[in-house]
Amino acid sequence: RGRGIIVAPTGSGKALAIALIINSFKVKSLVVVPSLELKTQLTSSLRSQFGKDKVGPIEKNGNTPFLITIENVDALDPKVKPKGVNLLILDEFHSSGASTYQELNKKSWNDIYFRVGMTATPYRNKDEELILLESIISKVVYRLTYKEAVEKKFVTDPRRCWHLIRISPHGTIEFRMFGARREITQIIHWAKLCHELCQNAFSCI
Repeated sequence: RGRGIIVAPTGSGKALAIALIINSFKVKSLVVVPSLELKTQLTSSLRSQFGKDKVGPIEKNGNTPFLITIENVDALDPKVKPKGVNLLILDEFHSSGASTYQELNKKSWNDIYFRVGMTATPYRNKDEELILLESIISKVVYRLTYKEAVEKKFVTDPRRCWHLIRISPHGTIEFRMFGARREITQIIHWAKLCHELCQNAFSCI
């Protein structure tokens, strides 16, 4: 009934799924992401779908002048409620167990009914975290496994991506960083993708 968690592997088109969800509800929406990098990427993607004048950041006083507001979670103030928002979408929803999300949910988002969480890895095998996450959104309503995503050609078979990583002489897994020096957030993002790549490769065997 307007709430739920969607589980899908990284690279399977969650940005498109977010656009389809927003288009389906047809209400003013707030999309919350865990990093500035993801904010930039998703803003660009949704602007290409809805237009530049329809997508933008939240204002300090809580005003949401755009149909679709995208904001990094660290930029949100729990004391300020987003005005006029009827749909909340949390991208990388597995981060929602953090105390910041819990405080925002209690003080800032309590008037928003429609809620969707997008994630690749919703829980980290902790019963208490499961309870906390479901208290923000609801239960998992759709799940796409990596194997299914590969079969449907939504993502590349991870076994074909081994050129992106290597095993060092010390036995650690290393991944290639293309180009010049990167921001720490980008390095962390690549590390998570590398870890997921290794996990998914074995799940497809």
